[in-house]
Amino acid sequence: MKEDLIIELVKRIRRSDRLYQLIIYLKSHGIPEDEIDAYIAAANARMKEDRIKSLPRKNKRTFAVLCTISLLTLIAFVFILPKMGFQLTTFLAIVGAVIFSTTSILTITYYNSWKEENVKREAEIEEKDNGWLSVLFVLVPIPAVIFSFIFMYTLESGADQLLKETQIETEGIIIGGSSNSVRVRRGSFDYSSVSVKFQTKDGKEVVATEDVSEYEFKGFYKGQKVTLIYSSEDPQNIELLTNKSAIKKFKDSEERDISANDLLVLMDAKDSQVLNLLNKITYGWTFDQNIQAYTNKSKNMVFQKQPSEIVFISGEVSMYKLPKQFMGLDFKDITEGGIGNPMIQRERNLENERFLVSIERTRSGQQRFVTTTVAKK
Repeated sequence: MKEDLIIELVKRIRRSDRLYQLIIYLKSHGIPEDEIDAYIAAANARMKEDRIKSLPRKNKRTFAVLCTISLLTLIAFVFILPKMGFQLTTFLAIVGAVIFSTTSILTITYYNSWKEENVKREAEIEEKDNGWLSVLFVLVPIPAVIFSFIFMYTLESGADQLLKETQIETEGIIIGGSSNSVRVRRGSFDYSSVSVKFQTKDGKEVVATEDVSEYEFKGFYKGQKVTLIYSSEDPQNIELLTNKSAIKKFKDSEERDISANDLLVLMDAKDSQVLNLLNKITYGWTFDQNIQAYTNKSKNMVFQKQPSEIVFISGEVSMYKLPKQFMGLDFKDITEGGIGNPMIQRERNLENERFLVSIERTRSGQQRFVTTTVAKK
């Protein structure tokens, strides 16, 4: 057999020449028909031999590259990127999860692929067989979804920690937003975001994007004013204070109704402590110098403190809850005419050894309120 013809056949097979093209080539070089099959078999054997020699080194190198990419991705998304306060965490988490899942599965696949028995098995497979791609499409989605949630958590935790430590509160305007759906094997993954324009403390105008839930996204509209906080170190790192979970996380507020016990604590509190205590219960309280009272405009509540008396104005739900709570604190009901239907009763009066409590329905225009007064005896 002619060595140069076998070498040329190897080149032609590797560039995907068809069988008839190989036969035409051999015939053009005077090879008899009965020897053509032997030449092609010799070329295939030569290719297999070359693959057996090159595969161990190639597979070790591929394994090292895949392992490095996988580890670097994990380190970046768990330790490095969270400290940088990146926005669009959902998109970044999905990208990172796909890269990490793909490289991790391939790393496992290539492990020990350089051993003799594995090399011989791989050498039997056609060099340009891309069947492994279909395997990846089946295996990657499940771990990718899992790691997207893990990476999303680490990214948001890092950005949130920076924001919490350097937060400045301001008001912004919704100027746009988008909601997208990423399809996975057994469903879809939705992520939404809104764009907000606001001014920083030093007068700089900033447009930032914040991830929101699909449900919350439906409640926003262009031109809507929202309260937000931004990081003094990175104004692009923001949080909208439009839901209880955000307020709890960044303002350390319990975000609950003011209870009878809270009113008794506020009665005994120093004036310097009142604002902090109110915001610890539910965020949004400020002191109004004009009326000399604490107001919470977002929740339509007013609180006023005098040396021997406090007045708390709230919604009608207080008429149902507060009397029961005071009685649970060993207050005695002294309402004239006794306890009536809370749906229509206008006033409740209670007392203990230290305090007199009056809970009364009031009206201002079309709005109804409940005024609770706690006075020292």
